[in-house]
Amino acid sequence: MLWKSNEERATLACRLAKRQASRMSLRALLLALGLMLSTPASPAPICFTRAGDTVHCDAKGAMPIGWRLPPDEAARREMNQPHPSSRDILKVVAVLVLFFALIALLPEFDGARDQDWDTREKRDPDQSK
Repeated sequence: MLWKSNEERATLACRLAKRQASRMSLRALLLALGLMLSTPASPAPICFTRAGDTVHCDAKGAMPIGWRLPPDEAARREMNQPHPSSRDILKVVAVLVLFFALIALLPEFDGARDQDWDTREKRDPDQSK
């Protein structure tokens, strides 16, 4: 197909570019609307056994959805669970403080100073070959 002038070619190219841009913006709008209007997936319900252990609701020995362990039994089970001692907690806090202190003591490096670079890195790459 032959066009009469370059002006017609430019006009046609402009029309095609506008059409493609409008299609892309329409696709982006539809994607955004789809993401905003979709509902998130809800988690599966949690069921317990008579002993208070968490299980799948279709497992053998599972109580109906919404059943809870009686409060006195739940308190007794909570008391029997192992809890970290204050010494263990203090160890973890000390390790974290030491870790962050070591990070704070690292030298500053932003690459702006000549001292930040090795002498090999300062050389021209052509000279090192």
